[in-house]
Amino acid sequence: MNAVPQITGLLDHRGAPISTRQIAEARMAAFHVRGSGRYGAGPGGERRQAALAGWTPALRTMDGVHAYSRDATNARVRDLYRTNGSARAAVIKDADMIVGQLLRLMSLPDATALGISVKTAQELGKAQEAVFRSWAHDPLRRCDRVRRHQFPGLANVLYREFRTIGDSLYVVRMKRRERWRFGTAIQIVNAERLSNPNGTMDTLNTQQGVQLDDDGEAIGYHIRNGHPGGSYVDYRNQVWEYVPKETSWGRPVCVHGFETEEAGQVRGVSPFSAILEPFKMLDRQGHAELANHVANALYVGFLTSSYDPYTAGEQMAADPTGAAKDWHDIRAEHYATNEIVLGESVLPVLPPGDEIKLNATARQTSGIDTFRSVFLREIASALGVPYVALAEDWKSVTYSSARAALNEIWRSALSRRAMFVEQVITPIYYAVIEEAYAAGILVAPDGAPSFWDDPAAYLKGAWLGPGRGYIDRKKEAEGAEILKGAHMTTLQRELGDQGFDWEEHLQQEKREQDMLAELDLWRAAEPDAKPPAMASAVPDEDPDDADRRELAEATA
Repeated sequence: MNAVPQITGLLDHRGAPISTRQIAEARMAAFHVRGSGRYGAGPGGERRQAALAGWTPALRTMDGVHAYSRDATNARVRDLYRTNGSARAAVIKDADMIVGQLLRLMSLPDATALGISVKTAQELGKAQEAVFRSWAHDPLRRCDRVRRHQFPGLANVLYREFRTIGDSLYVVRMKRRERWRFGTAIQIVNAERLSNPNGTMDTLNTQQGVQLDDDGEAIGYHIRNGHPGGSYVDYRNQVWEYVPKETSWGRPVCVHGFETEEAGQVRGVSPFSAILEPFKMLDRQGHAELANHVANALYVGFLTSSYDPYTAGEQMAADPTGAAKDWHDIRAEHYATNEIVLGESVLPVLPPGDEIKLNATARQTSGIDTFRSVFLREIASALGVPYVALAEDWKSVTYSSARAALNEIWRSALSRRAMFVEQVITPIYYAVIEEAYAAGILVAPDGAPSFWDDPAAYLKGAWLGPGRGYIDRKKEAEGAEILKGAHMTTLQRELGDQGFDWEEHLQQEKREQDMLAELDLWRAAEPDAKPPAMASAVPDEDPDDADRRELAEATA
């Protein structure tokens, strides 16, 4: 082993020579001590930089930052949603893109995990879809505890809460009545009702209304029986109910969905919280510009005069008095006999020193669009919606730019849909299917484990929302055909992107083909095809051929 080189003349506290390794370790330790002191070692932590001067945020958690300002933030966000057209449009367009008019289930039970054949798994999936449709699209709306919405309406309300204030909260109730097939009913709860009982401070196990165990898992929720902004005479505002997260066997009871941004987070954060200030500034700028334009429109012209306002007003009156009357009479007598006419127009005569000027003030509006677009781009980026859709600015959109923007937005939309389905929709699906198996409406296949032993295998599937749409149907259809021919895509994927179930599509296609054949019709989209009736009606010889031969013989 090579000996460690020594530096002569340097000794430690024991009188032993100090090695170069010890010197390097001492220098590194000194560097770390200096870096953790007053000035940061890295560029981001260097406090002497001019650009970072005065920027000294506290190192806090997401919940620590928003816990004590949550009510004020939510109040501002909800007011912005109610009163600002752009904010309202952003949420509505996002909900239309993620949930839309219908969030459809495509059940795909895991055949391998259940130990059954693929065909049996497909049949089980169709049965589960039928059960869920029966519950979700009940015309009596029994899936809603207050019987106001079917499942698509519930999903829309839950997603708007999810995207507006960052929290989506509901309770799975059992509402049974005679002759009702299902008892599962969803009660949507305003997230502002989730709070610590009696407004107490957070503790290790109770934080912002969420009850945690020692591992940090949410096990229940403290829900105020009335909204904190409700009537002061409502005694329920001061009563809290503890609702467990789930039953002892795993059935969801209270579901709190939010997008987690860091470890240990217990409450969601509104995406509007980072853009409230520019949104409000943009709102005020729009109101100010509108008020200025209205003020300009109200004042048609201005009178400039050497008289005081009172005398100038008398001069303009139809029946002046006093000195103004004497002066008016003298001038009226003069111009009555000496009317000033220019062609067919009469020139009005004003007192000496008076002048009427029309309001020709022009307001500069060329910079307003640029000003608004800067803020709207930031807002659209924060909310994950297309700028052109939020601003309704389509003047510079081409096919290529629209397709590129749509691809970027679509990836973000699929991510948000997956998050929403995981946090909010899947527990509803679990509760409905679990009740169906418990009530004997659904029966587990032979040889498969029970629903409670492997719910993930039974509930495997996909949720189809609104399709991403077409910009140029011909180009995109041709591209899809090329990709299918090269085995780079499938019918399920292409139809799924448009919000359709590929199996239902093929079944409908088969029914249409059978109907066309039965009615002896053909598709106009097939240019080479001829209807059977038309093909049989074409004779073998020309019907005018005999007439032409007779004419030729007569003229010969």
